[in-house]
Amino acid sequence: MIAAIINVITSPKDGFDYILKSLNWRHAFIPILILSLLNIFSGLIMEEEVKSMNFERASEWINNSERMTDEQKDQAIQGMEDRMNANSGLMGRVFISDSIPPTFGSFPQWPIRIFFWSLFSLLIGNLFLGGGISLSTIFTISSFGYLASVLEYVFKTGYQFITGDLMFFTGLGVLNIGNQGGFINSFLTGIDVFAFWRVYLIAVGFSLAYKKTI
Repeated sequence: MIAAIINVITSPKDGFDYILKSLNWRHAFIPILILSLLNIFSGLIMEEEVKSMNFERASEWINNSERMTDEQKDQAIQGMEDRMNANSGLMGRVFISDSIPPTFGSFPQWPIRIFFWSLFSLLIGNLFLGGGISLSTIFTISSFGYLASVLEYVFKTGYQFITGDLMFFTGLGVLNIGNQGGFINSFLTGIDVFAFWRVYLIAVGFSLAYKKTI
């Protein structure tokens, strides 16, 4: 299993060839578990920085609002600060953690994201590539393809922790187009080196499953 995980990153064709021949959908939860644990660890060590950044963003929006009086603004900011400083406990941090830019969110995101990506890929793959590949096979390929995000966590969280700069991008997010958190900005932020790497790894797995070349 460890060799398969390493090979997916270092030699994708050999890695996915072994996965398709020797592993099943149950093994797909191992990469998901790794990603989820990294998500929790990343959120815990960057918690204060994320809270501070979100507080500054929200305070700026409130202060620039023309629909609120100065008194209402002060009350809103104070209430927000009280909620931010409240101790939500470990479970609250795990399941409703703040998103760490540019793409990290709460614990349940990984199984949900990979499952829906697998459904979409199944429809596209069986429609255009032919064959009757099962959802469990697609789910397994997608799960191991998302191992690229393990290195994304390590690289980005390490940089953010050392420098204190949460707004670190490895793609089009560096252009800073649109409002922070808006659709255009979030879309461009998601187009980065690691996103293309994930797509490439999954494409390698698909090429072996559907017996196509890429």
